[in-house]
Amino acid sequence: MEEVLEHPIDGTVSCGCCGRFPLVGERVTRHVNRRGREWACESCEASGRGARLGAITDSDRVRSLGGAANVHVRSAA
Repeated sequence: MEEVLEHPIDGTVSCGCCGRFPLVGERVTRHVNRRGREWACESCEASGRGARLGAITDSDRVRSLGGAANVHVRSAA
């Protein structure tokens, strides 16, 4: 089964801690918790506030809509 990678896109991803929308190129970290998956911005991760969002699953850079239009598929191992 193939899993489509979900990349953070400018204007659609907000930080689960501070609520701001990270800029294109900024690193965000995905956390998983009881409410689902949430992103944390670089500032919140660096200060430790991101830890309250749950376990870290991955991180990525925020992409522009055009850059996110490229399809990336990862095969399940």
